[in-house]
Amino acid sequence: MNVKAQVTIFVILAIVIIAAGGIAYYMEKNIGTSDAKFSTNLEIQAKYDKITAQVYDCLESTCQDALDVVGLQGGYYEKPADSYDFGWGFIPYYYNEGKFAMPTTSEMQKQLGLAVDENIPYCIEDIDKGDFNLTYLAPKTKAEIKAEEVTFKTDFQITVSDRQHASKFQLKNHPANIPSKIYDMIQISDFIYQSHKEDPYMISFSTLVDMGTEKNLFIDLTDFDKDSTLFVITYNNTDKFPKTFEFLAKYKERTVPELISPDL
Repeated sequence: MNVKAQVTIFVILAIVIIAAGGIAYYMEKNIGTSDAKFSTNLEIQAKYDKITAQVYDCLESTCQDALDVVGLQGGYYEKPADSYDFGWGFIPYYYNEGKFAMPTTSEMQKQLGLAVDENIPYCIEDIDKGDFNLTYLAPKTKAEIKAEEVTFKTDFQITVSDRQHASKFQLKNHPANIPSKIYDMIQISDFIYQSHKEDPYMISFSTLVDMGTEKNLFIDLTDFDKDSTLFVITYNNTDKFPKTFEFLAKYKERTVPELISPDL
């Protein structure tokens, strides 16, 4: 290859590199992050701030709904094999004629994450966007059940754009901390579950009462059908989620297990 040809190639490469650098600079200047101002126009910026506030509201309300649904379904969002199906929902069997199947706390956390991932896009689509466009990648949520709350961290990148600007922000930088009674509900459920492993036909009534009183929860046992008992753990205030935690136990001989006092 002669020198003239080499020089021509280097010039072409230089033009490509400069062009690429210019594109990168333009993208950096015009696509910001949630920490940057979307626009110097105060009216446009106010509309952008309203949209991001609605996104955060979506995250919080979706997490609250996830707790309520998973609570009603005994710790599940996806239907387990051993459950009673209503068509619109289900209740799992923790005990079924000698078989035991209570989900672990880790599994419940996974189910909460799945509930948020599946439903938050619907909430985002209902946001009043005005002249803006919202695009996003698939969400991925991790839930952590704690003593007084559940923390949801959702890896969810959203881009808000108009004709002149675009800005990306990440919901994982804004975890949702939802006040919750599910930790206490799981403890009571586990006591009932372990009692069934010792003797499915006897549960300590006084222990249940003490646990319910200590945790400010109401515990109810009721006939579900001729062979099954429905256990319902309820929180009667509106400041924490879920309101109800339910599961079933199915017996071979009788429906409601005998409530006994440890003093007897």
